[in-house]
Amino acid sequence: MTKDRSSKDDANKDRDKDKDKDRSMRGTDTRMSGGDSSHGPSSSDAGKHGTSSDSSYSGYNGAGEYSSKSETKTADGGTDKTTTTVKQDGTVVAATDHYDADGKFTGSTTVTTTTDASRGTVTTDSVNKDANGKVTSTEHDVAQRASDGSWTDTRTEKDYKDGQVTGTQTTTTTARPDGTRTVDTVRENANGKVTSTEHAVSHQDKNGWHEQSTETRYHDGKVTGTDKTTTTVTNDGRRTEDTVTKDGHGKVNGKEHVESHPTADGRVETRTETFIHNGHKTASETKTTTDHNDGRHAETTVRKDAHDHVTGSSETTRTPTPDGQSVVNTTRDATGKDTGSTTLTEHRRPDGSRTLDVTRKDGSGAVVETSHTVERHSGDGTKMTDVTTKDGQGRVTDMTSKWVAPNGAVTFDWHLSKDWNTGKVTETRSP
Repeated sequence: MTKDRSSKDDANKDRDKDKDKDRSMRGTDTRMSGGDSSHGPSSSDAGKHGTSSDSSYSGYNGAGEYSSKSETKTADGGTDKTTTTVKQDGTVVAATDHYDADGKFTGSTTVTTTTDASRGTVTTDSVNKDANGKVTSTEHDVAQRASDGSWTDTRTEKDYKDGQVTGTQTTTTTARPDGTRTVDTVRENANGKVTSTEHAVSHQDKNGWHEQSTETRYHDGKVTGTDKTTTTVTNDGRRTEDTVTKDGHGKVNGKEHVESHPTADGRVETRTETFIHNGHKTASETKTTTDHNDGRHAETTVRKDAHDHVTGSSETTRTPTPDGQSVVNTTRDATGKDTGSTTLTEHRRPDGSRTLDVTRKDGSGAVVETSHTVERHSGDGTKMTDVTTKDGQGRVTDMTSKWVAPNGAVTFDWHLSKDWNTGKVTETRSP
C-alpha cells in the first residue's frame, strides 16, 4: 500500500501486511456463514503450525464433563498439548500448552467458547500467556446470527506487556445473505486514543470479489492521513488493487497500483508506487515479485524520477537449501551498471543453532567485507550471538559477542574492533 511517510512507521507497515492478507481472504471467508468464531490469536496460536495430531485420551470426569487430550506436532519441531473440556452447559474450554523443539515450555493459550441458541450467539474468549504465565494478548469475540440470515461478529483484541495494555483493536464484521460484507475496525494505543480506523465494504459477483476500503490515521485526535483502496480479485486468481493516499490536509501525496496473477508454479506481482508533492509526481518505484511453490523468491525494483527516467534498480533472489537459504542482492545505477552486491548464506542445525555468512562486493566484483555469525541457545534459553567481521583483505576488523536472556535482558555484551590504518584496538564489555 502507498505509504504516507510522514505518518506511518515500521509497525504500521507490518500491520498493513496483515491487513492485506485479511483482505485477500474476505472474498472466500466462510467463518461468518457457519457461525464458527474460533479465530484470531486463540486458534492461530493454539495450532498455527500443526502438521499432525495424535489424540491420547478422552472420557467423562466425575462432574459429568467430557474431556479429551491431544498432542499436535508443529512444523518447527515443537509440540502443542491440548486439553479440551466440554461442560454440562455446552461450554467448551480448550487449554493448550506450547513447547519448542527442545521440549521447553514457551507459553499457553486458553480458548473458552459458549453458545446461546436462543439468542443465536457464539462467544469466544481467548487468553495467551508467555512461559512465565504473563498475559501477552486476549480476545473477546461475539458472533450473532440475525433473523434475516446475516451474521454480525464483534471482536476485541488486546495486547499486553508487563500487565499493561499496549494496544487494542476492535473489529465489527457483518456478512449478509446477498454476499455483501462490511468490516469496521478501530485501533487504539496504550492510552486508549484512536490511532486509525478502517471501513471496508466487499461483495462477490459472477466475475469475482470486489472491495472498497478507507483507512484513516490519527494522532492526538487529528487526522494525519487516509488511504482509499479499491480491490478486485477475479475468479481466475488475478488481483488488482489501486490506492490513493492523502495527507492530513486532504492533499494527495501518493498512489499505488498492484497487479498479481497465479502462475503454473507460484505467483507474480507487480507493484508501482508513485510519490506526489503539491500535486506533482516526484518519483516512482516499481517492484516485481515472483514466488515459486518450491520456496524460490525473486524481486526486481526499478526507481524512476519525476520524468520517468531510471535512477537505479536492484535485484534480490532467495533460494531455499536443505538446511537454510541463500540470498543475493545486486544494485545497479541509472545505466544498469552493477554498483555492488551482497550474498547471504544461512545454515540451520538440528540443535536450533544457525550460521550466517555475508559477503559484500563492490561494483567491480571485489570483496570489500565479510562477516560470519553464529547464533545458538543455552540450556536456559539464553540466545548467544557471535559475529566476526573481516575487511576485503581478510583481516579481522570487528568481533562481537552478545547474550540475551529469555526475558530480553542483555546479560553479556562484548565488542572488539581494530582500525588497520592506525593499528588502534578498542574493546568494550558489559556488564
